[in-house]
Amino acid sequence: MNEKTTPTPSLTIIGSGTCMPLPHRKAPCNLVSTGKAHFLVDSGPGSLQALAAQKIDPTTLSGVFYTHFHGDHIGDLNNIITWLWVRTWANNYAGDTTLLPVFTIYGPAGLVTYVQNLYKYASLASMPPCVQFVEVAPNETITLDNCSVTAFKVPHTAESVGYRFTFANGKTLAISGDTAHNNSVINLIKNVDVAVLECSYDDDFHEKTKHEVHHLSPTTAAQLAQQAGAKTLILTHIYPCADIVDIAGIAQKVFNGKIIVASDGMYATIE
Repeated sequence: MNEKTTPTPSLTIIGSGTCMPLPHRKAPCNLVSTGKAHFLVDSGPGSLQALAAQKIDPTTLSGVFYTHFHGDHIGDLNNIITWLWVRTWANNYAGDTTLLPVFTIYGPAGLVTYVQNLYKYASLASMPPCVQFVEVAPNETITLDNCSVTAFKVPHTAESVGYRFTFANGKTLAISGDTAHNNSVINLIKNVDVAVLECSYDDDFHEKTKHEVHHLSPTTAAQLAQQAGAKTLILTHIYPCADIVDIAGIAQKVFNGKIIVASDGMYATIE
């Protein structure tokens, strides 16, 4: 008798960088697989091409979750919608009127207005029929196939949220997007198996700019993970100033769990 097995969820770092053009760190983008479906969390400029370069078929995607509206996190939205429109157009031109699978674009309050403004002067005749938009409020939970996703308010922009994935195997993954040090982030990553936190700056630069910008350093990210009881901490969204110091070593002075510095193409199962 064959026993049913629960598919293993996974995380692939598509882009571990920022707005800075670095050859080894593309713009922020994460691929989360529930074991049955595949979603992006953020898609900075060039994310579709980065997927293809990592030999990941973008046609397997069911949607994308956006944390906020800064260009380095949402810059490829235009390209994603255009790609889906062209696929639909090409199919129709070839006589195939079968609708593409639904592609859902999730984001915080203001997502629909953002898209309306984006396409106010666009040349597309219409939105691809397969695309739908869902605005997710803080503390709201979306139920997906083999997974649920809860949004948490994080301190960065007025709309910024992070997402916590709870998979069918009972494991959890939280992705902060851009954020500062705040108790709301502790709620987001409370007791998670894997916490993906931004680590924009080294400690010195963070200390100088913390009253002007809302980001984390290796020490502040580690403090959050330690206070939350996270098991594994992945540091990502790395600016050049953080890329030249031992951010894992610095964080390990504070955090007792496993620490990983994200790199483009990094793959990890959540089990």
